[in-house]
Amino acid sequence: MKKTTATERKPAQISFAQKRMRNLIKVINGASLRLLGLSDPENSRLGKLARKLPRPRKSAKGPDGLKRSKGLKSKYIDLSQFNLDPFIERKMVTRSFRIFGRIISGVIKSRRDYRKELASPSRPPKPAPREFWNEVIARAESLGIGLVGFAPVDENLIFTSDFVGKMDRLYANGIVLGMEMDFTAIDSAPGPEAGLEAMRIYAELGVATNRLADFIRSRGYRAIACHPLGGPILYPAMAVRAGLGEMGRSGLLITKRYGPRQRLSLVSTDASPLPETAPPKLGISEYCDQCRKCVSACPAGAVLKEPGVKENGIITRIDQDKCIGYFYEAMGCSICLKVCPFHQRGYDRVIKTRKNSPIESTTTKKK
Repeated sequence: MKKTTATERKPAQISFAQKRMRNLIKVINGASLRLLGLSDPENSRLGKLARKLPRPRKSAKGPDGLKRSKGLKSKYIDLSQFNLDPFIERKMVTRSFRIFGRIISGVIKSRRDYRKELASPSRPPKPAPREFWNEVIARAESLGIGLVGFAPVDENLIFTSDFVGKMDRLYANGIVLGMEMDFTAIDSAPGPEAGLEAMRIYAELGVATNRLADFIRSRGYRAIACHPLGGPILYPAMAVRAGLGEMGRSGLLITKRYGPRQRLSLVSTDASPLPETAPPKLGISEYCDQCRKCVSACPAGAVLKEPGVKENGIITRIDQDKCIGYFYEAMGCSICLKVCPFHQRGYDRVIKTRKNSPIESTTTKKK
């Protein structure tokens, strides 16, 4: 019988090790989802079991002045559907576990603080001077948050179901926050580096959002930290209202500072009045109407050629079913970010090129 050499056995051993690691990831991932309560209410076994259990008691009424959803539906993202094989093959498992653990701890803290807010008695609102908002901005920047904007919370943008944070009510005012994703990681999309970078920012921004909410409470105001993963409200639309940027063709917020390369979160608060912010005229939406690179580059065909309008008046630019399917397979995808000129060249260069183009010059003269 021919002896098997170590070299010949190596592929089988690697394959077996990968299989064991894959099974371990599934177990840990499943435990994490159960801890967070992230089960698909329609399809998962856990969701079907949950429907047979007694309904939990209704949460506390909460203080006066909380806003509720007017019916906006959110799309459920089943974290157990992500393709984890690339992380195993590239030996990124340890980094992944560290990041996902940080996400979970951030979500748990925001949930716990939210329940405390609902249980607290009503009290008269405390006026917020301009100096307080300057402190909030300075504190946010010290936590690594690069974008800070202010806008009243719009009930039309609150989701009926927040699958991650389990929040259904928010205070009247919003502080919208943005944190930059690494340029090189996004440039590698689609792939595990880009996907893990998105998860890393979810983790870091989640921690920073919780800490900013703690800071606001320490100054005598109420605050609810809305985690960037999932979220109880439509963050990009709130960011536009807060003057942070404009909506791109891909449905992503595009800002002057980072292009499409940021993740968003929000702190809702009873602090009032908010600083006055007027949304700037950046010309981003007009550029997107002519560019359309994300439309042609999307492998799933998820970016709509023309925006649609839902029954509630919300404009949609993405076929969410197509987007999420590829999102699972490519572990975050991010192709629409990668091909965006505002990511590749930056806002100033893109707008300068557009103003100097023959098409733009002709259009300007006709006006």
